[in-house]
Amino acid sequence: MTNPNYPHPPQNDDVAAPLYGARIGQAISRFFRKYTVFHGRASRSEFWWVALAHAALSLIPAVVLSVGVVIGVSYASSNQEPVYYNNGNGTQTLLGHSQPGILENPTAAVLIFVGAAILALLFLATVVPFLALSWRRLHDANFPGPFYFFSAVPFIGSLILLFLLAQPSKDDGRRFDRPVTPDMPLTQP
Repeated sequence: MTNPNYPHPPQNDDVAAPLYGARIGQAISRFFRKYTVFHGRASRSEFWWVALAHAALSLIPAVVLSVGVVIGVSYASSNQEPVYYNNGNGTQTLLGHSQPGILENPTAAVLIFVGAAILALLFLATVVPFLALSWRRLHDANFPGPFYFFSAVPFIGSLILLFLLAQPSKDDGRRFDRPVTPDMPLTQP
């Protein structure tokens, strides 16, 4: 499905135009093909399919990390040792209990390291493409790309950005497209 108001409906290989009604495979393909493109626009379907896939991919290592933390905390809380203060007169006073760190359990340490490493790699691999996609999505809703940085405002900023990203496409968003001249087709170089 294409937007009938778009002057040049996108062809299969035309990644310069937003693809309205994109399927998940198309959205992910365009996400990686336009990983550093901050001009132009991205449809809601392009954005939300990628956001869903990213969340699903992040869920697996997050679960691994969480299981490691639970195992480590369980180990630490069940292996407490009393800490005494020597009064100097042959008696001791119980000060409390010390417990090992959660990483002292080898299983917990491996799960936490693997989960955190995979999450870090996923973040590093997708931070710029996701920023570019969000930037183009804001353009499609006729907002300037720098509005993305509302997400830096504590608490409310992410909600503002989420609201802006969910807005429908607007024809006025075409102002963010590269100009089309007879010698410059509407395609990504």
